[in-house]
Amino acid sequence: LPVEQKSQRKLKFAFLSVLDHEFWYAVRRGAIYAQKELNDKNVTVDYFGFDGGDAAGPKLVNKMKECIKDGYDGIVIPP
Repeated sequence: LPVEQKSQRKLKFAFLSVLDHEFWYAVRRGAIYAQKELNDKNVTVDYFGFDGGDAAGPKLVNKMKECIKDGYDGIVIPP
């Protein structure tokens, strides 16, 4: 169930995902839902999608490093 209580402090999450299969487009819809649901709870969810292929892995890793540097509270990545 969606959280009801507002966060005491501003939280910032990054959601990184490839977009090379219909499954990942459904995952993206869930991330966008989380953005809307958590926005008024003092939580930001930033979604970053990447085209599939050989370049997806390095791009995803570079973005993850960037998010760590930018101080995100959490990073969601595909297994």
